[in-house]
Amino acid sequence: MVTSGGDFYPDRSQALLNMYLMVLYGREQWIKKYYDRQFFFDRKLIEDKKIDLKEFQQKAAEFLVQSAGIQDVITSYQMLHGAHNPDLQYYRNGIYKGVSADLFLQLQPGWRIVDTQSDQNERVRNNAVVAPVIFFGSDIKPQRVERTIDATEIAPSVAYRLRIRAPNAAKAKILVELFGK
Repeated sequence: MVTSGGDFYPDRSQALLNMYLMVLYGREQWIKKYYDRQFFFDRKLIEDKKIDLKEFQQKAAEFLVQSAGIQDVITSYQMLHGAHNPDLQYYRNGIYKGVSADLFLQLQPGWRIVDTQSDQNERVRNNAVVAPVIFFGSDIKPQRVERTIDATEIAPSVAYRLRIRAPNAAKAKILVELFGK
């Protein structure tokens, strides 16, 4: 497994994946589009050929995950049913059945996306950025927390302190070090 980086070409991956799907399901154009680390399949064609979409997505994901630079591939079925990678939570928040992508790619850190369809090249930097979190206020005792605090723990903690409801999407618990709960 190469982790130092490299170039990821979406158009090449799309062509390879489509050729693989042609071997399995027949000579058709199975992929409609690639956009922003997402593959969109021709669902009408899949439905017309009476192919199980879940199985189709899974076979495509199993093929793509073997490619250099691809860390993980999540299908829309997995995303809709909760079996997803927490790093892709922002995709899950915006998924809409029937319209959203079929495959969501997560690239390895250090890989550069070279999209020949646009002038923009993007380097993937998934490494966590360590930054201090400082809380000021009455009844907050000065202390140093020796564990890594996830950014998702901050909003519920501030909401608790302000005695308001936490944001709807907040799943993390409040910081026990801050409030002694």
